[in-house]
Amino acid sequence: MGTIVQIKNVDKKFTIDGEQKEILNGIDFNVQEGEFVSIVGSSGCGKSTLLKIIAGLEDATGGEILIHGKPVNGPAPECKMAFQEARLLPWRNVYKNIGFGLGKDVPKSERDELIKKYIDMVGLKGFENALPKQLSGGMQQRVAIARALISNPNILLLDEPFGALDALTRINMQREILKIWKQENKTMILVTHDIEEAVYLSNKVVILSERPGRIKKILNIDLAYPKVRGSGDFAYYTKEIYKEFFADNEQEVEYAI
Repeated sequence: MGTIVQIKNVDKKFTIDGEQKEILNGIDFNVQEGEFVSIVGSSGCGKSTLLKIIAGLEDATGGEILIHGKPVNGPAPECKMAFQEARLLPWRNVYKNIGFGLGKDVPKSERDELIKKYIDMVGLKGFENALPKQLSGGMQQRVAIARALISNPNILLLDEPFGALDALTRINMQREILKIWKQENKTMILVTHDIEEAVYLSNKVVILSERPGRIKKILNIDLAYPKVRGSGDFAYYTKEIYKEFFADNEQEVEYAI
């Protein structure tokens, strides 16, 4: 595996009411091709901002992002992003929402084949003509993920895509995204508040401090897939991440897991 994303000493500041607020400070790590990387940290530490900088939707104040060795200047065609809200077009059905992710130059015969492939992949066969309002939250997110994948990006960026889902639907969606990751051999970068989710999905977890977000630790998750949430090894990695947030309170760490 080669390096696909280089995040080199990235800083980000916003000007709010005439005052500069530092959001990210000195973020520096690499992502390898085919890796599943999670970024965790408290609210406001700049996780989602970092994802947008990788995608080229935000400019860094300092440092740079390289994809395949080339600087990101503007929206990166190698990346697609799925957000916490599915952001579907309410007047388009499942078929047309997913097809919206394709360019206009794709021939109709190829277009139909691709859309059907991704409808099947996310388990929505039979719902091709359903409108977003007729779908559950989990089904809407499946459409959003299929729409992001259909253009065949090298990198899928996931910004808390399961955050608004109930616990059982969230677990099912985690399983689905792992299945897609393995089938499609994509590089995935996930922002999440959920530490167990990060351990379950990822090869590597990047832990950010409170704002301004700095890297506290990068933890490689050396567990075979499929991971067993109740295992001692799984609990070990979960505890290692919690320690970074409750370093001064061992009892809080024990309670958290």
